[in-house]
Amino acid sequence: MNTISLQEAVAAMRRDTANGKPFEIKFLSYSLGRKKSGGIKLIPKCLLRAVPPLNKDGYGHEKLYLFDTNSHENRQCWQVLILSYNGQQISLR
Repeated sequence: MNTISLQEAVAAMRRDTANGKPFEIKFLSYSLGRKKSGGIKLIPKCLLRAVPPLNKDGYGHEKLYLFDTNSHENRQCWQVLILSYNGQQISLR
């Protein structure tokens, strides 16, 4: 499996979204409020959505806000818990 840095992956996600091209993302879910993970999640087709203002989510700069184009649901994940982007493993270098 090819690897890509987190910064490169996020930049590619932004480009894909700007071009209207859905991408695949796999991440480890985590709820800060419940202090619990729901395991590994895979969204086969999603786009980025706008980050809410800091007064709505103080951790917004550490997350990705996603729109699942299959289920039409809004999702979010912590950037450091992203495992892969379009089949490329994420490296935290």
